[in-house]
Amino acid sequence: KMLRFFRVPRVLEVLLGHGAYLSSLSNRLTQNRKAMLTSIVVVFFTVHVAGCIWATLAVCGASEYTWLEFLKDENPGDDKLFTSSNWGSMYLCSLYWAIFTLTGIGYGDVIPVSTMEYIAAIVVMFVASLTWAWVVGA
Repeated sequence: KMLRFFRVPRVLEVLLGHGAYLSSLSNRLTQNRKAMLTSIVVVFFTVHVAGCIWATLAVCGASEYTWLEFLKDENPGDDKLFTSSNWGSMYLCSLYWAIFTLTGIGYGDVIPVSTMEYIAAIVVMFVASLTWAWVVGA
């Protein structure tokens, strides 16, 4: 199913192929546009999936001490913000973690604290490095 995301260049080719002017313009710029759009879609998809995995670990690991509970302990004034029932803030924190994991910045304020979170972080770092290498090489 993931291969469907790589059909973006074909869709662009069909859309840009209509009309003589667009056709001549697309012959010069299509490859760069396709590469850029495909890279953007792949990065957004990777960040979204990694964020969802990270958020799932906070909810499913409720019997353990999770990254979300650590974040709540580190920021005591924001009790409503860092709860498993506040899906918006949890997804936002998860995307934040996924983006700084993908880019390699790694601020260190959202960290893995359980064994499953460490395993997930290692897998996400590996996939993110492959994604980043593919984007830079594209």
